Parts: sequence; structure tokens; C-alpha cells
Amino acid sequence: MYKKIIFIVIAIVIVLAGVTGILGYIWQSQIQVIQNNNPEPQKEKTGSLKIPPLPPVPEPQIINSYSGEIIEIAADKLVLATKYGNKTVSFDGQTIFEKLFIPKFPQLPPVPGQENKVVDTTPEPETLTLSDLQKSQKIQAFCNDNIKNQDQFTADKISLIVKLDK
Repeated sequence: MYKKIIFIVIAIVIVLAGVTGILGYIWQSQIQVIQNNNPEPQKEKTGSLKIPPLPPVPEPQIINSYSGEIIEIAADKLVLATKYGNKTVSFDGQTIFEKLFIPKFPQLPPVPGQENKVVDTTPEPETLTLSDLQKSQKIQAFCNDNIKNQDQFTADKISLIVKLDK
């Protein structure tokens, strides 16, 4: 009696495994047909997805500041290396020089309905003079006018960028 039950159970398992294998084969072939009709990003031989390149970011129509590294300092101007090329930044008695502190991890705004217990320890901007600026320092030169496509302009404010470690 036990031999018949064991034989029937083994036969059922073999039949179910065969049916499952056949259904899996049919299902897999259907998936391949669907994928061939609807092309999606295909996997490379390395196993990663092919991601199309991002479209280029359009250049803004109005530019009011350039940032970069100081490559030359003179009595009434400095030359700044930017990603748009070298820019000659003139300044006069109205130009404001400041040291601007940028935290490594900026403070997030408080969640509505909760108290903001984090105290902002970022120092306030400090006033500078031209003699405080040196070659290879990172600065940002601001102008109230549109200075797009201008290689020379007069800055209204020049900020020395200081990145904090905290």
C-alpha cells in the first residue's frame, strides 16, 4: 500500500515538474517576443543598462556672475579663469569685497510643525580688501547688469569663497 502511495506521489511530482517546465518555456518565449516588439534599454555584455546621454543644459540668457580661480591681480582689475573662458573683472570704489563662507553640509529648512533645534554656525560674510586676494583663490564676481558673452566687466561685488570643513 505504501509503495503505491509513494509511486503515485513521485509520478505526480514528475508530471507537475514537466508541466511547470513547459509553461515556463512558453512564458519565456512570450516575454522575448514582447521585448523584441517593445525595445527598451538593453543590457550590455557587462550587465549594465545602456543609459542614453543627458541632453545638454541650455546656457541661460542672463548671466549676472562668474565664478572661478584668480589667475592675475592688478591695481584696478583681476583676471578670472571660468568655465566660459578667462574674464577680466574691473572694480572701482563702489565694488564690495567680501569673504563668503560655504558650509560643507548646508542646513536643511525646518520641517513644518517642528522646532528647528539646529543652530546655524556658519559665520556671516566678512569685509575684505583687494590686498586680501591672492592668485589661485576661488572667487565669484557679481554684476547687476547682464554680462553674458562679455570678457570684461565691472563687478558690483567680489566674494572670496571659503568652504568650511563642518
